[in-house]
Amino acid sequence: MSKLPPLPATYITLDPFDRPVQDLRARYTSGDVVRGAVRIQPTSRPQRISISFRGRTDMTMEIIRMPGSRLDNFSGSYQETVELFKYDLDLFTSAGESGYDIVNMGIAADGRVELPFAFKFPHAVEIVPPKEYLPNPGFEHQVGHRLPPSYHFSGPHGYRVETEYWLEAFVYGFSKADPEQKVKHGVWYQPPTLSPQPLGELVRLPSKRVAVRTPRLDPDRGKEEGLLAKWQIHRKKGQSTTPFAAFDLSVNIAPVFIAGALLPIKMSLEHLERSPELIDPPTLYLRRMKISLVSKAGFRLRSHAIGNRGDYEESREDLITIIDKRFLKGPGELIYDGQNLNELATVRTSEVTAPSFKSFSTSVQYFLEVKFWIECGKEERIITPDRHAIHIVSGVVTEEHLNQAMVTAAISEPEDEMAPPPAYAPPAYEDRNRDFVVNVGRT
Repeated sequence: MSKLPPLPATYITLDPFDRPVQDLRARYTSGDVVRGAVRIQPTSRPQRISISFRGRTDMTMEIIRMPGSRLDNFSGSYQETVELFKYDLDLFTSAGESGYDIVNMGIAADGRVELPFAFKFPHAVEIVPPKEYLPNPGFEHQVGHRLPPSYHFSGPHGYRVETEYWLEAFVYGFSKADPEQKVKHGVWYQPPTLSPQPLGELVRLPSKRVAVRTPRLDPDRGKEEGLLAKWQIHRKKGQSTTPFAAFDLSVNIAPVFIAGALLPIKMSLEHLERSPELIDPPTLYLRRMKISLVSKAGFRLRSHAIGNRGDYEESREDLITIIDKRFLKGPGELIYDGQNLNELATVRTSEVTAPSFKSFSTSVQYFLEVKFWIECGKEERIITPDRHAIHIVSGVVTEEHLNQAMVTAAISEPEDEMAPPPAYAPPAYEDRNRDFVVNVGRT
């Protein structure tokens, strides 16, 4: 069993933890109360202690010189910081110069003084940028839009984008103006789902017609194949008298996904034309399926950063494999229309997947890519439906939305019947400490 490191002289704790924890364990959404305490050794004799709760996006972007373009003279590394919100709270101010009166705040069992605080997580960006952003459908340009989630992206050449939320305590000694010590504790934020409504009807991804022509489709053909039979099959594949069948294979997906929950995805199979001798459609088998999530992140610098020549934009794509499974037993898995792919493999995104969002300088959108390796008449085909834009939400529902949903259910459902649970329930969200009714001090 590993031994915990000793605690510093001053540190921040968040309820219900008794020591600093990693950001991902301190999970919050809008409307949640970030409650905790600054714990300090009274022997430090502080003159003043304050704490700040902040949200910010930092971006470092590398622009490569492009001769003849509008950015010809603006190559190099550029940094931009966007403040999202900032609250400050004074926790202690000494009445004298000695700082001993901090003991009047009470001494805990471990000999430390505990200074409690509470902040309420806002819903929207509250700080107006010092330099305006130009209107752009891919980004936000005005204050008041939804807070972006905690987010981190890093790329080559020092490329880095991070949206972070944190608490920072300031301990002042001889001077009440300049802090002698700063202590930071990060928190992890996911914006709430705006409404606990159904995820929407499944939509079908566009695909291409697939045709198979082989003597093996002939229902009267024997299963045993010698060398001569295989040679005859190879010779007759392209002949017009050889049996053929065409079909369309794709998937039906929900337009909205919940991070961490099963993805609503079903097979869509439509048999098209086939040879007259084929009374029934041919059997299709799934040999392998690969489902990937494409994250497309957009970044921009404000116009003033590059000489007022218009905002500069870049985008990066990241391919995240959700599932890649082979079916090697027998001919593979039988394919049929409406087949739930979650019955073949667990298809879900990570719980910490950032939901789709856009803010002043960053945006993230997602696409779903599906690839099937199928077998028909012992002929293999690789089918790739067109990738489709999807929207990912956190699945976090605030008390306000829960109350609204309960009222709606009470009106729409008979009193003696209970509404069935949703087919794709959001993941458990119990790791966070959630408290909705509190008064929060701000300065």
